[in-house]
Amino acid sequence: MGSRGKTLTAVLAIAALVSGAVVAQAPAPPDWPCVQRFSPSLSGGSIFPLPEELLGLDWRGDSEVIATARQLIKTPSETESLLDSFDATNKNNDDGAKRTAKLFSAVVGLLNDKRKARIDGIRKFARAQQAFAKKIVADQAKLRKEGGDENSDLAQRVEWSIRLHRQRDESVVDLCKKIPELEGLAFQLGRAVAARLPQ
Repeated sequence: MGSRGKTLTAVLAIAALVSGAVVAQAPAPPDWPCVQRFSPSLSGGSIFPLPEELLGLDWRGDSEVIATARQLIKTPSETESLLDSFDATNKNNDDGAKRTAKLFSAVVGLLNDKRKARIDGIRKFARAQQAFAKKIVADQAKLRKEGGDENSDLAQRVEWSIRLHRQRDESVVDLCKKIPELEGLAFQLGRAVAARLPQ
């Protein structure tokens, strides 16, 4: 297994253990199809509780912090070397701890944005499936009313629609798997960045 595969395996293992702890819990909306509990956002404090003076720092205006965070997310197998380079730029910086805290928040924030976009996409897909299912039920009722001729165009359409709906349901499972992958990656990277804060 290559380094990328090992990284993904580690991420999934972490996600299985901590996904419930690193996210803010909320009641599941009716358009949430995944077996995972619905959690609208990641919580940085559940990954690592930053000191009070390092909370709420604005990271979105720091281009180097954002670039490093994006590179960490893109190539998590290079986490330590990327953090070594980032630390080198902060070596003689009085605000080094603040910039490291910004990097932590940037990693969590960017992954939160990506995770939210995927959740929104899954919910949109689920709503389309629900509407499709209602159409199938309506067509089935119409078919019964017309005598249930299995060779009719309507019967063929119902059969095709049911098959398509099932195929789409299977694809939802794969989409749902992406959510704990992102949660595990946030936990892995967040802890690695937080470990670089001054003790």
